[in-house]
Amino acid sequence: MADILLIAGRPGVGKTTLARRLANALGRRAAGFYTEEIRESGERVGFRLVTLDGRAAVFAHVDWAKTASHRVGRYGVDLAALERLGLPTIRQGLRGRRVLLVDEIGKMELASEAFRAVMDEVAASPALLIATITVAPHPWSDAFKQRPGTTLYELTRANRDRVFEAARTWLDRRGSGGRKTPAVTSGTASTAPWPTTPEDLMAEQARLSAISPEPWRPTDGLLPAVAGCFVCFPRGKEGAGAPGDSAWAAAALLVGGRLVDVAVVRGQTAAAYEPGLLALREGPLLEAAVRRLRAVPEVLIVNATGRDHPRRAGLALHLGARLSLPTVGVTHRPLLADGPWPADAPGATSPLKVGDELVGYWLRTQRGARPLAVHAAWRTDPQSAVAVVLAVTAGSRTPEPLRQARRAARQARAHDTGCP
Repeated sequence: MADILLIAGRPGVGKTTLARRLANALGRRAAGFYTEEIRESGERVGFRLVTLDGRAAVFAHVDWAKTASHRVGRYGVDLAALERLGLPTIRQGLRGRRVLLVDEIGKMELASEAFRAVMDEVAASPALLIATITVAPHPWSDAFKQRPGTTLYELTRANRDRVFEAARTWLDRRGSGGRKTPAVTSGTASTAPWPTTPEDLMAEQARLSAISPEPWRPTDGLLPAVAGCFVCFPRGKEGAGAPGDSAWAAAALLVGGRLVDVAVVRGQTAAAYEPGLLALREGPLLEAAVRRLRAVPEVLIVNATGRDHPRRAGLALHLGARLSLPTVGVTHRPLLADGPWPADAPGATSPLKVGDELVGYWLRTQRGARPLAVHAAWRTDPQSAVAVVLAVTAGSRTPEPLRQARRAARQARAHDTGCP
């Protein structure tokens, strides 16, 4: 069975550009094709199919709309070009055990029965396949997205660079394990084990706190893909817990304010809780839950602190660095920081400082409710952290992605233990 990475997105978000970037990174280690636009006087009039070994043919054109045997929208489609150039290069790559790259699995390509058959053949093989895919409903592509071993990323204009890095990391992790597929140089996401001792964790926190990653801010105030993660433990236990405690971690993804995916991980803790060392207890579980989401979020909300920490690297910051995702911390109370509560009005803020350093804000999300402590974390400053939380908080005190993750974790616990 193939390992499959699908990149879905609406027209114009940059799927082909992303595919070509990946092809350039892989070089001769990849085989397949991409489709590029044909423009005349600035207007798109067709599509050209280009194989990764440099052959090309016009695949669809507006001038063929009345004469071609197949038509999609205003374009006549030459399925013979796809079957003459595209399909042989996929089969050759499959025999040569190369990474297969297909741009795209769209309405035009799906009109070819031979194309669907070759893609089924690829899916049944031990290949690595990266393909862009239509978001429009289609019985075949909808079923293909649900195949075992498939990872699905949703591409937007705002997250293109991060999806590219996530795709490279996906390839890196599959560069061994019995597949003779050379790896691509990884991005910034870490695949090393989490620290397992307080001494190792404190050293890693000191290292992370000294890094100044490129700041991230919401694009034009829009947050198309926001995730939250949360972990819970058995009811009835008091105190700091212990190594080996059962735990339920969940991640929830909202796109455009709509819940699109939830992932739950069950496991055991490696340590008891100790202030400043929360990553020993919760870090691996939360990372596993976020990585199970089928699409890459633009920003992640973590129930932990960030810069509000003895070494300025709480779990929210640490997790973001490992995942190569901007993160925001949200907690009921600060760890070290101090500051007066804000006015009793939704959206009101007041600074949280450690000494003279601003590390976050108190944020009132509901009138009459206790404010939240909102923390700057990986690639976020206090102001952008507040902007993220306000953008996804409506009708409740807690940001919606975090609330949905908390609900999923607690539902899993209730299912397993009988205790809500």
